[in-house]
Amino acid sequence: MINTNITNNENNKITNNSKYLPFNIQWLDSSYQQTCLSDSPWQKILNNLEPIVANRAREQFNNRQRRQILIELLGTQFQWKLFPTEPDIPYILIPPYMLEEDRHKLENEAKSWLQIQVFKAAVEIGATVTEDQDINQLSNDMKNFLEYTYEIVSKSFERYLYQIQYKEEIMKQEEKLQERNKIKNQNELFSHSKFRSILRDSQTNSKKLPIINELISASSHPMSSQYSDIISKSIIALLKCDLRRVIFIKEKLFGQQLPIILRQFIWTECLLRFEKKPFDNDLSFVEFQIRRDFATGVTRGKNELKLKSPLNTPVTNLIENAVIETYSKIHALHPYLEEQHLRFTIKILNVLYTYRKDYKSYFIYWLLPFQLSYNDNNDGNKNEELYVIAMHLNLFIRHCFPHWSNIFSIANEIMVDLSINDQEFYQHLTSISNIRKKINPKDFIQEIISLENKQTSNPIQYTNDLISDPVIFLRKWISQMFVGILNCNSVLYLWDQFFMIKWNRIYIKHAIKAILYLLRNRFMYAIDYNDMRKIFLDEPYLLYTSNIQTAFVHLAIKNNDPKYIPDMNQRLYPSKLINNIAQY
Repeated sequence: MINTNITNNENNKITNNSKYLPFNIQWLDSSYQQTCLSDSPWQKILNNLEPIVANRAREQFNNRQRRQILIELLGTQFQWKLFPTEPDIPYILIPPYMLEEDRHKLENEAKSWLQIQVFKAAVEIGATVTEDQDINQLSNDMKNFLEYTYEIVSKSFERYLYQIQYKEEIMKQEEKLQERNKIKNQNELFSHSKFRSILRDSQTNSKKLPIINELISASSHPMSSQYSDIISKSIIALLKCDLRRVIFIKEKLFGQQLPIILRQFIWTECLLRFEKKPFDNDLSFVEFQIRRDFATGVTRGKNELKLKSPLNTPVTNLIENAVIETYSKIHALHPYLEEQHLRFTIKILNVLYTYRKDYKSYFIYWLLPFQLSYNDNNDGNKNEELYVIAMHLNLFIRHCFPHWSNIFSIANEIMVDLSINDQEFYQHLTSISNIRKKINPKDFIQEIISLENKQTSNPIQYTNDLISDPVIFLRKWISQMFVGILNCNSVLYLWDQFFMIKWNRIYIKHAIKAILYLLRNRFMYAIDYNDMRKIFLDEPYLLYTSNIQTAFVHLAIKNNDPKYIPDMNQRLYPSKLINNIAQY
């Protein structure tokens, strides 16, 4: 099978190893090997495809470096079969005859050319179709191959899942047996002792304690399962062989919450795309370069700032105080208000400062999704992990977060949209925003005020008026990118969507409108500025992730009217005043 993404070393490995494992996942590799057997329908397609590709490759052989790289990319088996008389001189592509950088560029250009030629050849023989063609135009040979492959993959995956389930059942039985033996030993130990009655009483009483029920009901559900992780790993293994397919995966998954393994891949892929040069087809090489450059930048910053460690910078105390204060006062961040997490946060921000020589308080918010998504849960890798997370956050700051002027525009556009399409809601918000307003400037970072503040003759009065305007709360939502506003599961859901569409501002607007309309009925009950403030800052955290997902899909994918969104909020609100919202 022709694979223009593999190197010459890998081609040699295929030739020398009949059990080539391209995916390093047992059930996938097994499926792949079956599709390559001599009696597979693929052989008919390959026999038609290879001569066409070989003829087009020969047209490039007037340049010996170009010829050599094409021979290496097509592989040893292809060479033996179709280029038996062509000279093989690999040394012309290595120093001193060719610089490593020049070889990398030549290889990427050749890969791109081969991919185009293979695609054209495949279209000619009906092994694939163009975007404007119907899939029914595939040749009968290709249709047979697809059916054959689908059947093999399905059976192989089902068999693999059965094996996992069988192992789980064995483990459960062993655990039950161990538990029975443990109880038996305890009974024997305490059978003639006063401890028996004490243990029995403590177990009975514990069931009556309300705290037990609270802990059970408050326990967080896992965001992914073992089976979703298995599927995610398999998808990633396939994508690494052909990253062009990531667009197809994003289209299929848009609107869904990603399992953590797939999230890491798609977030990283998006960030690397921003750094990719036109001739860089291998994102793993791009990632290697970025990691190397980031490490170099941290070392350079450490030397320039004359630091003993990048974990201890001139702003360490400032960062530490800001992190503790932020996590302490923001209700949505309280689940992570524990020492280990806070210390890790402080370390990452210090590393980032060493690299950027820049620190902003809102970095604390943007950092959390990366901590939750790239957490290794392995104490041995914590040191490397904090550098990896700092690197990803740096890429996010550079490429993803909207400019402040765009934040202003998004918030203003939403308010204008409300004034046109939902005048009742708009007028109610603007009306209550001026009733009994008790302004707390600490609610807002300076960046969402200062841009316009500089243009007015009375900045103090302007600031007071602006802080009472509903638009400032929308700016706050965007500036924190919903971190500290929504529960973290909802934040990760929205970030998944934003990464899948490369942080297109239109979808940020959809997210804000979805949340705003989910809370519309709550806002309509508000009677003054304080009520409005509490709903903007506290109540989004209480929204269910599933309701946010439904509302977002309603707007972003189905393009439906937002007037139906308020009824999507399934949260049962207690019959308490809004003033007491912060208590639950």
